[in-house]
Amino acid sequence: MIKECMYFFLFIALPGILLIPSVLKKSCKELVFPCSIGFLFGALTCMFNAFFVFSTHCSEFNFREIFLRILVFEYLIPLVALAAVFFIVSKGNLALRIKSFLPCWTAFFAVTVPYFTLAGKYDFSFFELFAKPVLVAVFLLASNACIQLLFEDFFNKTKKYFRIFEKAALFAAVLICSAAVQALWFYGMPFWVWFSLFAVFTAASFYCVVKSHTWI
Repeated sequence: MIKECMYFFLFIALPGILLIPSVLKKSCKELVFPCSIGFLFGALTCMFNAFFVFSTHCSEFNFREIFLRILVFEYLIPLVALAAVFFIVSKGNLALRIKSFLPCWTAFFAVTVPYFTLAGKYDFSFFELFAKPVLVAVFLLASNACIQLLFEDFFNKTKKYFRIFEKAALFAAVLICSAAVQALWFYGMPFWVWFSLFAVFTAASFYCVVKSHTWI
């Protein structure tokens, strides 16, 4: 029963971070276009991986290589590529485009995270079914908060470069911590090692997101 609940959680965790504010605001019209872009690119990514990418066993890489692969290919490139594409195709004003990054990112990961978790496997761990969806959800919320606040400071008439640097550094920390948690688990570190970082990162990020008022 617990395992079945975690399978269900794998599929609803990421859509849930969009559903909660939509229910509270009683509107989801502004989510349709960015979610469509994210879903489309998520589906294309899964199709490309299924037909053209062959997996490599993790034992062939050391921890640094695993960490960099996760950081660049699972987190950084999807965020930057989707933001760039959406920024180009969207016709809204700058503030609206930036606020739409979160639903676009979320729709993409809502497709790719379950796919890459379930594809070609028959047994799954607590990390894959529960911790990974939570990690990605928190990563997206924290990244969205950093990007929104970064652009607000950048386009503020009384521009304070320290605040801009501070938001950029926080965004880098979010990327590094997210990739580090997953790399520690992937490398086979003990449960308490990766879970300690996961718990601290999740709690700190969620607190900052709520305080920043960039989600709800």
